[in-house]
Amino acid sequence: MTNKVVRAAVRGSVDEVSKLPPFDGNEDSAPLTCRNMGVRKALIPIKGVTLLSHGPRTCSFRQRVGLRNENSALYFTTDLTEAEVISGGRDKLHKAIAAIDAKFHPKLIAVMNSCPTALNGDDIHAAARYMDERVEAKVRAVDAAGIDGKVHTFGVEAGGILLVEEIMKEQPEIIPTSINLWGYYTVANEAEVKGGVFETLERMGVRIVNVFTAGASCDAIEKASAASLNVIICATTSYRPVVRMQERFGTPFINIEAPLGIENTREGLLQIADALGLPQSARDVVEEEAAHARSELAKVRPYLQGKKVALFAGGGKGPAWLGTIAEAGMDVKVMSLCKVRDYLVPESVPVCGSSFDKIRKTTEKYGLEDMELVLNPGDFETKKIVSEQRYDLYLNCISRRKIGWQTHTMHHNAMDQADLARGFSGTLQLFKQWAGLFRGEFARKYGEFLHDDLELLRPEAESV
Repeated sequence: MTNKVVRAAVRGSVDEVSKLPPFDGNEDSAPLTCRNMGVRKALIPIKGVTLLSHGPRTCSFRQRVGLRNENSALYFTTDLTEAEVISGGRDKLHKAIAAIDAKFHPKLIAVMNSCPTALNGDDIHAAARYMDERVEAKVRAVDAAGIDGKVHTFGVEAGGILLVEEIMKEQPEIIPTSINLWGYYTVANEAEVKGGVFETLERMGVRIVNVFTAGASCDAIEKASAASLNVIICATTSYRPVVRMQERFGTPFINIEAPLGIENTREGLLQIADALGLPQSARDVVEEEAAHARSELAKVRPYLQGKKVALFAGGGKGPAWLGTIAEAGMDVKVMSLCKVRDYLVPESVPVCGSSFDKIRKTTEKYGLEDMELVLNPGDFETKKIVSEQRYDLYLNCISRRKIGWQTHTMHHNAMDQADLARGFSGTLQLFKQWAGLFRGEFARKYGEFLHDDLELLRPEAESV
């Protein structure tokens, strides 16, 4: 079967696509990320953690491209040569661990394997146990090789489980009305972590013990079991670590939709209030901020109404992005679920629920029944779809941003920018930026770069 035939079978209405049997992809839809990228994404934001990739330098260089975190310098490689890959690089790995410990004094050295070292039999777990007794830092190994074809979400899971099993400690007391938030990975610094939805939680009387893993530290993660509740905002990466934490410490958890958009944020915050048993005053805070956000959105909706959008955000945030765009009055013509794992969410992550059910509910609510759904598109078909008609905006995951340039379509990196757009204030900032874009302010300011990446629109840029 050719790619073209397979592609035709996974494109249609939400009802048509949801009835298809599980799809394992083909060469055009092969994962563009691997488990190595996920481990790095989960662990590199944490202060006190240093990552060591055991393998050739090219693998680690590729994974460093696009890192948006001030701690990203603490990511090293053993830089194995071809001869060392063949003969084994155990001695070089031992020396690298000792050098990192002596120079940087981290609390945790996470040793990751790569495809070559997974194939040649280098035992990173044995090396980690050996060096753990000879250096001050904790040394732990995590399987990160992408040779099995698993995408980065499995690596994020592995990183989270490592934290639960190796860093967290039992705490003598539980902090009342406190939470750990699971699912923030790509913000750059603590200032970004503390904005948006976090301010609303503080007004509600909720104490945030930890954010996994943006802005976290080893010291703070040790005390994570003191939280009253774990809140999952990205179930595809956080479900299993949170379940493991419940098994170890008894911490209950809830899953909420990613707080993108006004209604998603409102519903998620009310779920937290109910789970913690907060007083009515906490719910009043949420309703007050939601009402203010709706009134502010009404001011910019005329500039967004009816704009045609191609939504290829991927990941578990796809349904949340759909609701966010629709509540602004924009018209989503086509949407993708662009990882195999998204399709298997009901089986692999039971707490998450069906992506298809969420999408169907949103399309019915906002009158988007004619929206087309595409399952697991590769680069070739994504480019073809985006080129079929003139879209006003193309929301892409990071691995597909080039298609915006290639098709001369205004595009927005929905994966890395999602953390900044969360909460009421983040949503309004995003809508105002888009409104400014469609009013022509972006064109006047950047001229020939009209179709360049929307990441240029930082908060300090002009807005409505």
